[in-house]
Amino acid sequence: MGHLIVAQHMQQELKLDKVLFVVSPQNPFKSVDVLWPEEMRLKLVQEAIADNPYLEVTDIEFGMNKPSYTYLTLALLEENYPNSSFCLIMGSDNLSRLNEWKSISEILAKCKIEVYKRPYSEVYEIEHENIRIHQTPLIEISAAFISKRIA
Repeated sequence: MGHLIVAQHMQQELKLDKVLFVVSPQNPFKSVDVLWPEEMRLKLVQEAIADNPYLEVTDIEFGMNKPSYTYLTLALLEENYPNSSFCLIMGSDNLSRLNEWKSISEILAKCKIEVYKRPYSEVYEIEHENIRIHQTPLIEISAAFISKRIA
C-alpha cells in the first residue's frame, strides 16, 4: 500500500504519463535468500495496480544478467521506448548508497532522481541538479517488517 500511495502521489505531482514498477530479479544490494521469487513479486504487483491506468509493471530485468543494474535497465527502457523519457523514483533510504551504484554518473546524466522521504530514514543532502526531494504521504510500515511477520 505504501508503494502504491507514493506512486500515485508522484505520478500526480510530477504529471507523469505512467509510473513503471520494475520488478528486479536481484538487487545488487540484497541477498537472494531474502527475496521472494521474481514471478511471485511480478504477480503481486500486477494484482496491486490492476485498477490504476497510471501504474504499470514490467519484467524487463528478467532477461538481464543478475544482479541487474539500473544504468543497464535505463538503457534497455530507452531502447524499447525511444519516444519516452524516464526518471527514477526512490525512497530516501537509497540516497546514502547512491555513490555505490554502478555508473551513477551515467544515470544522473540521463534522468532525474525523484526521492520521497521514508519513515525513520535520514535524508542525506546530495546536491545535484537531477536529484529532488519530495514530501509524500507516509505509511509507517515496511516490506521488511511484513516479511518478518509472515516468516
